[in-house]
Parts: sequence; structure tokens; C-alpha cells
Amino acid sequence: MRSRAVSLGLLTILVSQAAASCEDDPEYEGICMEESTQLRADEANCSDPDGGASGFSWVFYRVGSVSHPPVGRKVAPGFTTSKPATGFYTGTIPRTGGFGTHSGTVAG
Repeated sequence: MRSRAVSLGLLTILVSQAAASCEDDPEYEGICMEESTQLRADEANCSDPDGGASGFSWVFYRVGSVSHPPVGRKVAPGFTTSKPATGFYTGTIPRTGGFGTHSGTVAG
């Protein structure tokens, strides 16, 4: 009986630690957009997490909410320009478009 109680206690600790680490993950991913055209731009134009070169800015989507266009194509509707308080992923969306991954850099 004692080994079962220890195993259950250890399992409870591991599950709660895993849940806590997920809470720190950003809920948003950022892509760089040319403001005048609303075309996706190379992230080098938005290298600063607080903004980009003149005429470029970060736009944010909930992780996994849309399939993103390739660089040079119109960004999908539904973005926000308000920088998320929890930070955001960068470098997660392929230049060729598609969905992001959770292996990018956390900025912000």
C-alpha cells in the first residue's frame, strides 16, 4: 500500500508541474507585416519585438488559429496589433506559409 501512495503522490506532482509549465507558454505567434499593403514580410524587417523598421509591424494570431501565407502574400484576417502580455513566438511560421510550431523564439 505504501508504494502505491508514493507513486500516486509522485504522479500528482509531475502532472501539476507539467500543467504549470504550459501556462507560461505564449498563446500567440507573430508575423511581420508591411503596413501599407498588409503583405507578409520577412521577419528581418521586424527584428525588434517592440516594432519593426519604418512601415513594418508585428501582427499576432492565437497559436494554430490560421494557416499563414508565404512571405509576399496578404496576411489572414483576424490578427491583432496589440502585443500580447505573455510574449509571442517568432520564427515559428515557415517563409513558405502554413501553420506555426512551438519551437520558435519567445519574444516580447
